[in-house]
Amino acid sequence: MALCLAESILDTQALDLDDQLRRYLLWADSGYLPSNGRRVDIGNTIGGAVYLHCWGGVGRTGTVVGCLLADEGLGHHEIVERIERLRAGTCKASRPSPETEAQRGVIERRAARRRSEEA
Repeated sequence: MALCLAESILDTQALDLDDQLRRYLLWADSGYLPSNGRRVDIGNTIGGAVYLHCWGGVGRTGTVVGCLLADEGLGHHEIVERIERLRAGTCKASRPSPETEAQRGVIERRAARRRSEEA
């Protein structure tokens, strides 16, 4: 994602949030600008526990966790329910996670793609 941010700044010569989001979605959906030259499916690579958070612990974290759950075969609604259960009792449990429609869309597309690959 850092490469997406850097390329956006270089190409637009500004902090263009719309351009950044477009690039982040390309990164999440199709492996755009992989840092190692190839796309890595973290859900099938790590094989263990991961501690994951972002500054707010709501939007980006929820998006990545949702994608990992999609890679495990959960459907979109199951993912949303699981994230709600995982966050229950935390100080930010009242805030939706993932936070934005675009972030929720990343998870929905990833879950749909995973299901179509299994069919």
